Amino acid sequence: MVRTFSVAMLIMLAVRTAAAAEPGPGADAQQALAALAAAVEQGDAEAITDRVRQMPRIESRPEMAPILARGLQHENSDVRRAAALGLMGLGEHAATVVPALADRLQDQDRSVRHLAACALVEVGPKARAAMPALRQARQVEEEDHIRRVMDLALGMIAPEEVETAAVAEALADEALLDNSNAAQSALRRLGPKGIEQLALLVTRGSPPQGPRAEGDDGREYYVRALAVVGPPARSQLPTLTAAL
Repeated sequence: MVRTFSVAMLIMLAVRTAAAAEPGPGADAQQALAALAAAVEQGDAEAITDRVRQMPRIESRPEMAPILARGLQHENSDVRRAAALGLMGLGEHAATVVPALADRLQDQDRSVRHLAACALVEVGPKARAAMPALRQARQVEEEDHIRRVMDLALGMIAPEEVETAAVAEALADEALLDNSNAAQSALRRLGPKGIEQLALLVTRGSPPQGPRAEGDDGREYYVRALAVVGPPARSQLPTLTAAL
């Protein structure tokens, strides 16, 4: 099954690339920030997306976060989506507006909820303040693919606190299927409970939810995830030996 949030991730990469572009002739970061603020004030979703893409200096990214955060409060869901997408492209620079992103995890619009969770994934450990909101939103979220991103966010923010198979599995998918360096780093910081959950997934033989190589069954898949974890996974050797 193709992962449903991959399209949003591709869009995020495009936004990042544009935000990191070299300044064009006569480019003025302050003017660009003012134009972005005007687009938010006017509630123009298309203009918000365009302004984010045209931002001339990578140094402007921290200043973009509070402007886009105001867009998260707009009554128009298109504006909230555009703002959340823009924040997703800022990565750790969106850490200053984590509370605003957390507030959108139970937005009426599913795309806004999805993008807010994706943005928290990109913020990573600096989004720890969003953990209670993520856990609460995950409990009531009806969309499987959005719950999946929320699980990933929980794992990326605090891997040492992972306690559920769903979060461990989401991290494994991001690390192995998407070859994410950040997710691999998070796997290496898994706490004892998270490592135990990965080992239990080996015994269960559950196949990953995402696309995988032909012939790669669930047990082999999660053994590879434990290999990424490294030496701390030695505690699970008896469980693995019994399973394999």
